Amino acid sequence: MISIIGCEVSRLKANAQLDPADTVPAILLEIVGNGLLRYGREGTIEWPHQLFQEYYGAEELAKRYDSGKAIWRDLNSSDWKEAAIMAASFTTRPAKYVEYVLNGWRGWIGLLFFQPPRALLAIKCVTETKLADDRMLRDDTLGNARKRLNTGVNYRLERVNAFLLRSFGRPASRLFLRAAATSHQNQYLSRMLAWIFGVLQDSRAIPILQKYLRHKNPNVRWHAASSLRKIRNSVSLPSLIEALNDSDGDVQWIVIQALIDIGDSSAGSALVPLLYSPITDVRWAASFALGKIGTQAEIAALNGVANYDFAQVWWGETISQRAELAMAEIWLRNTSASDDNGKGQADMSDHVYS
Repeated sequence: MISIIGCEVSRLKANAQLDPADTVPAILLEIVGNGLLRYGREGTIEWPHQLFQEYYGAEELAKRYDSGKAIWRDLNSSDWKEAAIMAASFTTRPAKYVEYVLNGWRGWIGLLFFQPPRALLAIKCVTETKLADDRMLRDDTLGNARKRLNTGVNYRLERVNAFLLRSFGRPASRLFLRAAATSHQNQYLSRMLAWIFGVLQDSRAIPILQKYLRHKNPNVRWHAASSLRKIRNSVSLPSLIEALNDSDGDVQWIVIQALIDIGDSSAGSALVPLLYSPITDVRWAASFALGKIGTQAEIAALNGVANYDFAQVWWGETISQRAELAMAEIWLRNTSASDDNGKGQADMSDHVYS
């Protein structure tokens, strides 16, 4: 802050707008008296609101950049993050500024350690300021992201560019994201893309997500099932039923939730074997799901569980209790055709934390 005010004082003196005898401390005292600054703890001087700090900091950054001074050290500091974003609106060369934010410090060290956060900063320079209305700049930024998505040089940078394309969510962007998913094998990028397809609810990505359900990494499989849950298309039903046999309990849980949200009763019979899973939470989830999408055909299996499985899940409910509730829900659905009873819209987490 002092450096910013010091630079401004020097400029005003040079323009004969201030008495050369005035010092920075004297100027500060006057500014405090006018309310622009205030006294903080232990005799410090601070801005009365963070927005003042960010606004004047952004002006100073833009001024330095426009005058040709290097500002990459400031851009790599978390203290200047918001000011750096706001500076995109102040600079006279916004497109060049965004490119500078993204590529300001070159070399392998910069690529490996500074590029991902700098790329996120560049995204915000475009999406969180008036530059979002600049169609040419937006299209140029998207074009650069597409080029960098499949460089194969740095997976973290590719993930950031995938996130950038997701931020705009255009059909063309989705096409590039799907192309990246089919040509790239990196597990970290695959996990990011699996998540993005769910956020975008891109039904054309269902074949990719179905393939991801067989990925060797359980995190990728989990995100694939989660996205298929958000898309809610019965086309994915066979793959989700197959994924019920996943070796990871967390993946099985989210697959069960996806089947509930799709709401197809034909998946009921596939859930019955999970009533005997060695994982208590999975047995509970299978009982819960049968209550939502099960039919009379699954009553016998649920009745058996209700009579012998008294294991408790961590929130206190027993498998037996959940199985009894599931049978009641099936009975209610069959006795009242007009009562949907939440079919296809139930979330297991609501019951976990209630």
